Amino acid sequence: MNIIELVKYLANTKNDHYLYLKIDNYKKYRYLINILLFFNKGYIPCRIFKKKHKYHINIVVVGLKHYNRVVKRRTNGFSKDFLEKHKNVKCLYCNSDLTNDNATADHIVPVSKMGSNTKVNLVVCCKTCNEERGDEEFYRYLFQKQLKFKKMKYPFI
Repeated sequence: MNIIELVKYLANTKNDHYLYLKIDNYKKYRYLINILLFFNKGYIPCRIFKKKHKYHINIVVVGLKHYNRVVKRRTNGFSKDFLEKHKNVKCLYCNSDLTNDNATADHIVPVSKMGSNTKVNLVVCCKTCNEERGDEEFYRYLFQKQLKFKKMKYPFI
């Protein structure tokens, strides 16, 4: 993606639930990205490093759609679907085993800070960690709980 395509994409997009870039483009243009997102009022800026989402691999979500209101929390089935597709899953934060009884969906960008319910903004963790985190910034909490992520410049989840 060249710089002209990047400017058009970040400044003019209106309909996508989230804006994403490949990691190489993010590394090159991360300062310009923040400026461009400032002018696109339909999205809130964020940094979510995703290993895989749908057909995309190693992407950085740089903006989530902003609906000018707090979204309703409807993420009930996300954790159950995730556990059905992935066996022997552990909590992202504390490494405890996840079951249908203790698994919940956690928002990377909290709903209270205008985060949305899109799948790129959700991770599965245990109820204890979800309640303990509250609306603390995601990477700050992740670095406190998992030291292995603290050493990474781009912590993909």
